[in-house]
Amino acid sequence: MKRAVVISIILVIAVIGIGQWHWQNQINETAKQVNIELENERNAKEEYLPQAVDEPNQSERPMGEIKAEFATSFQEANTAYEATISQLMLEAEQEYVEVVLTGEQSHQELVDAYQQAFFEAQTEWSETFWREYEQLQLELVENGYWREDAFDFEFEHELILEVTTHTFIQALLLLGQNIQMESIAN
Repeated sequence: MKRAVVISIILVIAVIGIGQWHWQNQINETAKQVNIELENERNAKEEYLPQAVDEPNQSERPMGEIKAEFATSFQEANTAYEATISQLMLEAEQEYVEVVLTGEQSHQELVDAYQQAFFEAQTEWSETFWREYEQLQLELVENGYWREDAFDFEFEHELILEVTTHTFIQALLLLGQNIQMESIAN
């Protein structure tokens, strides 16, 4: 009986030892594969990165100059977009008084119509932005900079897009309340 217990213990220890050895080999093999994949991925990324230049290119323009040139066109597009939205809101307010308050049209129909007009104006503005933004990125790359250096313009565009969407739709939905408040104040 003692002999069977000793043999059983030895077998259990052997099985555990072999299992740990196998497990450690699997971990080592997986680590090697991951390192190979990471190295391949790193090499692939380096192919797409701009190559470092030992001597500065005399035709390179300063990044600030490039960005300033495009900032002007972005600002002009933003100003035109904001003017369009303001005009749409004025028209919606006028139509609310003329059509919704007289019962010819429901408030929801007015909201739907002006929301559609808003999204059309927004789409046109965004298309203009993305065309200019691609040109900016190309200009940056041609002058030895990263495409990502233009990200601050994209961030500003997305911020304006979110804020104007929220503000315009909220103003449309509250249109009747705003006009009633104005008439009470007068």
